[in-house]
Amino acid sequence: MKKRQKIGWGVVVIALAVVAYKYFFGYQTSFAILVRHNREPWMDIVPKPMAVGLYTEPVTKLKAFDYSFSVPWPDCSQPAWMVRTSLVAWACSGSNVTVVCFAPTEGLCSSIIPDTSSESAEYRQAMIKWLGMENVTLTNSHIFAKAMEVTPGDFSPFGPRREAAFKFMLFLIKTMCMSPKAHEIYSFDQGDIKGFQFGNPSIDRRVNLCLFDRMDREVEITIGTRTNSPVRLTQADINTIITTFSSEP
Repeated sequence: MKKRQKIGWGVVVIALAVVAYKYFFGYQTSFAILVRHNREPWMDIVPKPMAVGLYTEPVTKLKAFDYSFSVPWPDCSQPAWMVRTSLVAWACSGSNVTVVCFAPTEGLCSSIIPDTSSESAEYRQAMIKWLGMENVTLTNSHIFAKAMEVTPGDFSPFGPRREAAFKFMLFLIKTMCMSPKAHEIYSFDQGDIKGFQFGNPSIDRRVNLCLFDRMDREVEITIGTRTNSPVRLTQADINTIITTFSSEP
């Protein structure tokens, strides 16, 4: 075989190999490169179980939408409704503490898990199986918990294509919910209330709570202090909100 022919066959083999790799592993490789190229320290954080223990004495009861909770700070302002009433905010303790509550949402599970139509039945069953939810009631809180567990290390160029797509969807949820400045994620279960805490109040001046009420709706509450505020958040303060949170009929 002449040298030119060898080169030609070599090019053909390489081209076929590239096409085959792209067909079988192209999506997986793209996801892995995208996630790892933009890797940030917070992406590797996964939830730690937290027991909601000591709390500060409730001082002021706040109400928003159809739920209520108490905070350990006095002098809270009248609620300020913003962005077409999709969130409400208060300034407490001489405006040193800001509490912001977002309207409850219900669509997380339905936006991730396809419906039962014949066109998506196979995809639906595959995703439910991968999520380990064959014998679990599909809930927003369960999907959210799965999303928080995904890290860049879970993406491999050589995994199944469908599984890579599932992971990437969950990872996108994590990137939208996770604060880049949060040092920790904690998970807790208070009977009717399940949720996640983003941030450690002993380190962070702002803490986000994602709570799932008895109707499986997601409610986000953000608590923060100003940079020069003399008031410091404590875990007991956050626990006050968690333990007094209640959905009203």
